[in-house]
Amino acid sequence: MGYQVEPEAVRRLLEQEGEPELVLRILEQIIRSEPRQKGKLLVVRLRDVKPFVRPATEPGLAETVAPAFDVLFDPTNQINPTIDASGYVFLFRDRLERMSSLMRNRPDFFQIEKLNAIKTPVSGKKVLAKVVGLVVSKKTSGGYMSLTLEDDTGYLRLMCTDDAIRRVEEVLIDEFVLAEVESLPRGYYARNVYHPDVPERVMNTSSQKVYAVFCSDLRMGSPDFDALAFGRMVDWMNGDLGELEIVSRIAYFVLNGDLIENPLARDSWLNERGVEACYRELAGYLSRIRRNVRIFVVPGEMDATRGALPQPAIIRKYAKLLYEMKNVSMLGNPSMVKMHGVNVLLYHGQSLDEVFKQLQSASETRPTSGIRALLKARHLAPSYGGLISLAPEKRDLLIMERVPDIIHCGHVGIADEDVYRGTLMVSTPSWTDGTKSLSRIQGRVALVDLSTFEVLWRA
Repeated sequence: MGYQVEPEAVRRLLEQEGEPELVLRILEQIIRSEPRQKGKLLVVRLRDVKPFVRPATEPGLAETVAPAFDVLFDPTNQINPTIDASGYVFLFRDRLERMSSLMRNRPDFFQIEKLNAIKTPVSGKKVLAKVVGLVVSKKTSGGYMSLTLEDDTGYLRLMCTDDAIRRVEEVLIDEFVLAEVESLPRGYYARNVYHPDVPERVMNTSSQKVYAVFCSDLRMGSPDFDALAFGRMVDWMNGDLGELEIVSRIAYFVLNGDLIENPLARDSWLNERGVEACYRELAGYLSRIRRNVRIFVVPGEMDATRGALPQPAIIRKYAKLLYEMKNVSMLGNPSMVKMHGVNVLLYHGQSLDEVFKQLQSASETRPTSGIRALLKARHLAPSYGGLISLAPEKRDLLIMERVPDIIHCGHVGIADEDVYRGTLMVSTPSWTDGTKSLSRIQGRVALVDLSTFEVLWRA
């Protein structure tokens, strides 16, 4: 390729990789990222390969906890969009059927009727019934609130009683709900409205003391990316900065979306080469982490994959080095992974913008308030046609059929944690300049003890 390589650089890579083919791939990636300049001596030096070299020794980490994981759900190979917008009919029909099954499994929600089966009573008598449907609209007019539901038989407009108004205010558009309906000669009234919700339960923790590190919103390629802080975090994970008792028990590292800067955000990143360079830089950092840490990489709206939810994993041609790393799992958004017996839902969190817009009780200053609304809805992106894009899939892959023990989101860029009905909710901050963020404290990871669900924050 017209370059020379310092022998020490080759030796260090060979010691680490063991196979010449792997070393050649790294060298080729470095060379392609270096623009040729006329009259310049074309040499790959030791300093060029250092981002790809892990520490030669790992002091104090002789005994570490090995990962024990299983990928329970990854949308990458299940995505099957239709060729036109008619696919949304399949999408919402599937949502209605599967969410109805979830509700019917509950002993207190039986004898659910179709919307077109609700009849107007005669002789002034009232009729009580239970119905389920998707929320088409909720409107307030003249001091009254109305709620319109839809199922596969049609629509039903309900006036809300005083008891139901507070619950309806917490409902998202297109969310699946159950309503207790009172039918009177003068109309239909919602006496109560219920979310699908997750059940109240005891926390399902790991039997072994082991840690998972959660991180998001690196935005590599942005001039605001704090490379120094991220590099220091990698050093900490390797035990170079102390806390060896904790660090030796780290078995998982999650990178949850917006790993690079949006290539359309600045003119200098409008080409594919810039995108590849960002992921190559990320691979350099991750290659320094000890290999018995399992790394999960999930995309966000800024990454090199489709923008509509659900998102497949980052496209291989832009992140070849990441795909070649044996301890890296490239997943779609959302994905669920079992880590030491704990079900962890990884979702970047794009739909939180819509939740904050619709619900007064949810605020972007407390991201877990939005995550709680998604848990109540048992769906990661209920609303269609708002601030996010949903793909016309034949099957709704965003339903939370399995209740997560931990749900991790990024996107908002603020550190937050809370527990809702036995589920730990974690929001992680970005790694860009905090002066342009809602939070002054950026560049931190959430260190979660899977045996207790205690959350420690590390910069």
